[in-house]
Formats: sequence, structure tokens, C-alpha cells
Amino acid sequence: MEMMLTGESISGKEAVKKGFANNCFKEDKLKKEVLSIAKKVAKVPPELQAMNKRAVHRQMEAMGMRAGIRAGTEIQA
Repeated sequence: MEMMLTGESISGKEAVKKGFANNCFKEDKLKKEVLSIAKKVAKVPPELQAMNKRAVHRQMEAMGMRAGIRAGTEIQA
């Protein structure tokens, strides 16, 4: 909440430390790492991707988070 109210930005390393990101890569390795992850994602069957997405959305709905995220997105638009 503090970051939202202050507009403070953080580094990639700090984002990983706080759990906002999975990885942080140096600029010279970023493209290679992103492509590596994208290739892994592309290997997952679309049906499984859709099932995983639905499961996440259902859980967010059950927790009341989905409406909050939707409202936040509308505010920022």
C-alpha cells in the first residue's frame, strides 16, 4: 500500500525480495532469460494454460480479490 500511495519504485532485486517478482536479470542477460521462459511457457498445452488460468481466477474470486483488481485496473485506465 505504501508504494501505491507514495509512487515509490523499487529495483528488480527488491521486487524479488518482496515477492512481487520471480526473477531479476542483468540487462545483458534479460532477453536470453525472457526467451528461455517464453519457450517453456509455449510448450505447455493451451488447454492446460486455460485450466490454470481458470483455477487462479476462481481462487481470486473466492478471496474477493478479483473485484478489487478489476476496480484498480479501471481506476488506472
